[in-house]
Amino acid sequence: VFGGTVLSKVTVNGNNANYSVEDDVIFNKLKTKIVYYPTSKTGNYVIPESVVEIGANVFENKLISKITIGKNIALIGDFAFAGCENLTEIIFIDGETKLSIGNNAFQNTAITKLALPSRTAEIGEMAFADCVKLESVSFSEKITVIKKETFVGCKKLKTVTLPVSLTAIEENAFAYCESIESIVIPAKETKLGEATNGSITAFSMATSLKTITIDENNAKYASKDGVLYEKDEDGKLVTLLYCPIMNIPVDGTFIVPESVTRIETGAFAYNRGIEKIEFNNSGENLTFGSKVFASCEGLKEITLPDGMTVIG
Repeated sequence: VFGGTVLSKVTVNGNNANYSVEDDVIFNKLKTKIVYYPTSKTGNYVIPESVVEIGANVFENKLISKITIGKNIALIGDFAFAGCENLTEIIFIDGETKLSIGNNAFQNTAITKLALPSRTAEIGEMAFADCVKLESVSFSEKITVIKKETFVGCKKLKTVTLPVSLTAIEENAFAYCESIESIVIPAKETKLGEATNGSITAFSMATSLKTITIDENNAKYASKDGVLYEKDEDGKLVTLLYCPIMNIPVDGTFIVPESVTRIETGAFAYNRGIEKIEFNNSGENLTFGSKVFASCEGLKEITLPDGMTVIG
């Protein structure tokens, strides 16, 4: 409603039945929801304890540098802090109230560290996308899903501690996170950003990623030498899903395990150092997805199995 202005001070008539004001910030009458934050108001802001909701877009593109989010806040609306390029620190006060963070809520802010409180129950799509200074993230144990593109474009993100409660990482959740070198996937995980064509997109173009480690109790996935596989009920590696971009064998030769019957779409795409790929099985039942070896600039030689009859 005040778009395009540079307001620093706001007053509300005391007789207004719908709104109230405190420190030039507009709330609903009961001060349970923030509805407007002045454009030119700078510095730190501590949200009053009475507030349970931060409205959509309230702080978007504002000049705030530090925010303290109280223990009673249950909802941070879509785009609530998006584009706050001066925002370097978020302090979450923990408590009993479950917290939901909306889509794009903190997109393109300057935070360097993110420690979500234990009461965090949901994080929206692109909630922390393009936070190019973000270096580390730790999650609440209530989180079960990391949604699409939640951290896409967080180029400095290096340390990610996933919760044991996690069951799914959606498409491109950590795409273009160029500093992540390793990731540990917990036991309950059943989805890793599978696209409709079967390719694993959770870590697309994570150009420093070397190893993916899967909890040994995971029923669906397994890892060997840092490479992601799907396994069968007997624990055999049956589908090679994803070889990280910087997963490079010592001698440059990658040997596909004998039990593997499918190489999934894009499995080796953009790998930087594999020079040769060999297969340890007859190839009679081996199938390939599309673009399996796309843009593997160092790949010089592929030795296909003798019994292979079809190449997709």
